[in-house]
Amino acid sequence: MSNDFSIREEVRAALQNLEMKMTEEQIDEVVDEIQQYDTFLSVVSLFVLKGTKDVLDSNKVKYDQEKIEQQIIMAVRGINPDDLA
Repeated sequence: MSNDFSIREEVRAALQNLEMKMTEEQIDEVVDEIQQYDTFLSVVSLFVLKGTKDVLDSNKVKYDQEKIEQQIIMAVRGINPDDLA
């Protein structure tokens, strides 16, 4: 079973929790709107980098720590707190 993240599935889950219905076209619009936020992309990048770093560390795989830390910092800087409210 795959645990891959899907924006579309998260939208559907939110609609179900809110006991609301939307057409597939409306769901497409919501997905498009979410993807327009640079903050969203930065948050996803942050968790991808942190997850990758954690797996590399736990498997004792060598990697350029400075490079991944720089990428993490860039992702954090791309998060606009106003987008989160």
